[in-house]
Amino acid sequence: EPGPGESVGAVVGSLGEASAALHERWRGLSEVQWETVLSEPELGEVSLTTLCFMRLTEVEVHSVDLDLGLGPWSDEFVEAAFAVRVLALPRLRRRPDADRRVCGSWLLSDGVESWYVEAEGATATVERSAPLDEVISIIEGDRRALVGMLLGRVPVDTLELTGNIDLAKAFKAAFPGP
Repeated sequence: EPGPGESVGAVVGSLGEASAALHERWRGLSEVQWETVLSEPELGEVSLTTLCFMRLTEVEVHSVDLDLGLGPWSDEFVEAAFAVRVLALPRLRRRPDADRRVCGSWLLSDGVESWYVEAEGATATVERSAPLDEVISIIEGDRRALVGMLLGRVPVDTLELTGNIDLAKAFKAAFPGP
């Protein structure tokens, strides 16, 4: 945070120094230390790894949102974010703004990896393998587009939708927010 009378250049410089110090500290952490559980006000107990990934998500997403010339999202981020965002769906389903009238099952697929998602009431389950006879709606696209949809940056109806199209279009109402 800027000090009284601190110039913009000094703020940028101190941010760079603090970032470098943090990077060095993180480089020295063991695998066990990366799994240290922290208490986060909105999310509750999360590992340091999860918290860092969430920060990476903010940096990647908002740098593109703000049109800072840093986009598109990095391939590394997109690869990691797909599974992380899908596995967050049960938490999103518990949000008070989730439309619990939207119930059913979806298959999210990028042609390489598929995730089966089912929602009933305030509960959602996510599995890698899909009982295809139970899938009501399929949402397909490349991984980048699916991550964009999960983060609320790509409209569901721009992806390939099969099965119950209305249920597919209601996916983000069932799982609000990023």
